[in-house]
Amino acid sequence: MRDVPRLHMGPVEGRDPGIRDLIAGYAANPPVQAEASRIPLFTAARLLREGRGYDTSRAVEEALGS
Repeated sequence: MRDVPRLHMGPVEGRDPGIRDLIAGYAANPPVQAEASRIPLFTAARLLREGRGYDTSRAVEEALGS
């Protein structure tokens, strides 16, 4: 199967919320479009800030201004 380039605009999901206690840094590679970057960057920041209190659905709602 050939790797097809995709634009990933979804939230950060499936990562152990305790990751922030195990790493010294976190890299994000957002798309150049500001609005397309909103959900991935916002949810990554929330995961690292909140740790075990991170809730994907709530983070996405807040990223969208809901």
